[in-house]
Parts: sequence; C-alpha cells; structure tokens
Amino acid sequence: MVARRFSVRHEDSTFDVDYDTDDGLEVFKFQLFSVTSIPPDEQKIVCGDDNKIVSDDSDLISISDKLCLMSINDQAINEAESSSGSSHVNEELIKSDEELARMLQAEEEALLLQQYVAEQDNGQMEQKIRPYVDQVLMYEDANYQEAARKTVPIAELEERALVALAKKVGSLSPLLDFHVLFL
Repeated sequence: MVARRFSVRHEDSTFDVDYDTDDGLEVFKFQLFSVTSIPPDEQKIVCGDDNKIVSDDSDLISISDKLCLMSINDQAINEAESSSGSSHVNEELIKSDEELARMLQAEEEALLLQQYVAEQDNGQMEQKIRPYVDQVLMYEDANYQEAARKTVPIAELEERALVALAKKVGSLSPLLDFHVLFL
C-alpha cells in the first residue's frame, strides 16, 4: 500500500487527492469524478511534467504528483490545449486515437475469425437443413408438378369453391360470370 497525494489541475481549479496506489486507476478516476463531476469514462489524465497520458498500465507509484485532468469532449480538450502546451497534448490524443483504431481493428479481425470458424463447421448445418431444402426444390420439379396436376381434381375443386362462394355471397350469377371468364 502506497499512499500518495496528487495535485490535480482541472480547468481553473486545483484539487489535492489522497490515493492508495494499490487500488488501481479505476478507483482514482472515481475519486476525481467526485471532485470534478467528469465521469470516469470521459476522463483523460495527463502527467504535468512530461505530458504523458496516465493509462491503466501506468505505474501510479512513479508518476508525477502534478496531474492535469481533461474531459474527452472537444471543448475541454481545446481549453486544456491552450493552457498547457498544445503540441504535447495533440500528440497524446493522436496516440490514443491510434490505440482506438488498433482496438477496432482487433475487434473486426475477431469477428472475421468467428465467421471463418462458423464456415468451418464441417457441413453440420447443411446436414440439418438439407432435407428441408430438397423438399422445397421438389415443388419446382416439372415432373412432380405434372403428377400433382393429374392427381388433384382441379375442375371439381374449382366447382366446389364456386358453390361455396355463391352460398356465402348469396348470388350465383356474378360468380358464374366470373368463372366463365377464367375458363
């Protein structure tokens, strides 16, 4: 357990924050949130001496006691750049953008790998759905269609349908005219 006191500058204010370095950066960010109201996921902490960004893998024991806190939103970054060497801050922001790009690329590669692995399932999915596909393809086969037409009494079905419709509507003459049109 190493207790440290950091002097954190944010906008025009300076805050003294006591911190146990064994707790990790996440706890420190929540402490900063309690005094600055900047949510931890929007915080960017920069060392005051060398303008390096404090990240999760930073050694909190060896970093400077003087820190600068910025909000990730553009307005706060612009204000911080004007108050503390904009070239160093810009370099750090570019580095963080590069890290984000690397993370996105790694995520995209992982998704691509998942897709590749799914395609390598040795045909198990195809074995499951093949019988259903074959059954549907049978409906497109001309020989099966002709056999179905010979088996199904189309004229009798049409006549029954017309009679049922006539009973439903109550008038037989318009339906017969309709039937004659389609014969």
